[in-house]
Amino acid sequence: MDGLEKPAGAQISVTVEPGGAATVSVAGDIDIANADALKATVRSVTADMPERLIFDLSELRFIDSAGIAVLLYATECGAPVEVRKPSAAVRRVVELTGLGAVLKIE
Repeated sequence: MDGLEKPAGAQISVTVEPGGAATVSVAGDIDIANADALKATVRSVTADMPERLIFDLSELRFIDSAGIAVLLYATECGAPVEVRKPSAAVRRVVELTGLGAVLKIE
C-alpha cells in the first residue's frame, strides 16, 4: 500500500520495502479528530502481515492520548513495532506515558 491520506491536521503516508517492512510516516498533529485515520492505516498495513511496522514520527508535532492508543493498538497487530526519529515533543509524550517500554524507539 503506497499512498497518502490527508486527515485534518495530519499527513499519513505508507511505504513497503521489498524485504517486508512497512513504514507509516506521520506529519502534523495526531489527536482525537484524526486518530481513526491513523488506526485505519495501521489496520490496512498490518492486514498484509509485514515483517516489521515502523512509524516515522520525525515530522509529527503533537500526539494526544488517542494517537498513543493507536500506537498501542499497533503493538497488538502481530508485527514488531518501531518508532523512528520522534520529534522532541513526541518523544517526551512517549516517555511520559511509558510507551517506550513497549516500543523500540530509534
